[in-house]
Amino acid sequence: MRFKIIPVLCGAALLAGVSACQTTSGTGGGSGSVSSGTSSGGASSGGQSANRQTLDEPIFLASMTSTIPHGQSIDTPGGDGFVCAPPVVHLTWSVQPGANFNLAHQDSVASAFREQGLSLVKGSTSTFKSDDPASEVDLLLAGTVFEYKMRSCRWGWDETYSGDATVKIRWELYSQYLDEVLFDETFVTEFKERRYRLQITDILTKTFEKSAHELAGNPRFREAVASASQADGARQALVQKAAWEPLRLDGPALRRQAFTANPDPVLDATVVLRSSTGHGSGFVVSSDGYILTNAHVVGRSSEITVRFRDGREFNGRILRRDERRDVALVKIEARGLPTLPLRSAPVKVGEEVFSIGAPLYESLSATVSSGIVSALRPGARKGYDVIQSDAIIHGGNSGGPLVDRNGNVVAIAVSIITDSAEKFGSGISMFIPIRDGLEKLELDVN
Repeated sequence: MRFKIIPVLCGAALLAGVSACQTTSGTGGGSGSVSSGTSSGGASSGGQSANRQTLDEPIFLASMTSTIPHGQSIDTPGGDGFVCAPPVVHLTWSVQPGANFNLAHQDSVASAFREQGLSLVKGSTSTFKSDDPASEVDLLLAGTVFEYKMRSCRWGWDETYSGDATVKIRWELYSQYLDEVLFDETFVTEFKERRYRLQITDILTKTFEKSAHELAGNPRFREAVASASQADGARQALVQKAAWEPLRLDGPALRRQAFTANPDPVLDATVVLRSSTGHGSGFVVSSDGYILTNAHVVGRSSEITVRFRDGREFNGRILRRDERRDVALVKIEARGLPTLPLRSAPVKVGEEVFSIGAPLYESLSATVSSGIVSALRPGARKGYDVIQSDAIIHGGNSGGPLVDRNGNVVAIAVSIITDSAEKFGSGISMFIPIRDGLEKLELDVN
């Protein structure tokens, strides 16, 4: 559970009276070539081949943002009909610049991709925020809307419309395996509906769907998807060939002093890990630079930036990861680092614990929340055991340590259960037992 621009649950509509659920950093101007096209009465565009090759590499719509000013008018009443009344409501763009509304359009994009033989992985709108699709796939798709214009015509007093719309979207495709943007082009798409059969919001949705349809059929985009699939296959073959050997690390002795009496050594050994899509937390387990965190924090990248409490930053290499158990091992080139002791004895319900990490923002690193072990949940997360605690964590805490009353690590923060669309904790926090994490990564810490 790291804090990043994906996936955020926003409202399904983008027109007047609907506000975005989260604001994040915006995306700049477009690059690459510009394509355009028109159609009538639907999202399909010309040139689709019935024999279009199916590409199995899954893609996740990680981000849809806009640079259009909030409140800007997006419609001009008018049309070709004999009787044409203005819309009942003057339409304005209600998404804040930079706010992520990917889930609002994932169905439209998925439909367009399916017609072109591509697979789009959908983000969940469930209130259970444990799983992040971005940690399960290589290819992340992002769209930035630079312009949207509509000319609509209402049929008498009926609530059906005809109309034209134009949208300008920059589409980018990023490979987490290769840590590279594989595709970056801006599309100008036109949609026309001459029959009075649509709701006013349908014109918006179908314009986005047609842009996604044009993207999915673009030869350069398809070549990028195919190249990523080949690279992924080669990587998987290499991983299977090189089985992990048990790795023995030297860790410190267990702390006997109360954490609250001297917290600094524990806080100094807790780090922030920063990737291109956000940040998470982690902790040092060996003074020569070995760090534990979540697999979904490092994603599919081979490197990540590691920042300590004192401001020092290092380039970290991802040595091992187990995505199902959601644990990863990172290595930085440094010695004499502050280190956390790992406790092998299991925790008990009611035991006092402290969670440490960087909730929501990197600037909040080394934040401590206290609680107790609320329950032990066998097989509750993907068939694996988790520890439930009321020590509150938020997006950005993932990968951080859960320590006992003396500051010894007993578990790794991994997820929350919340009834909110935002990644804010609610007192139901889940942690991976440290013994399980070490076992999955074939680590033996002395």
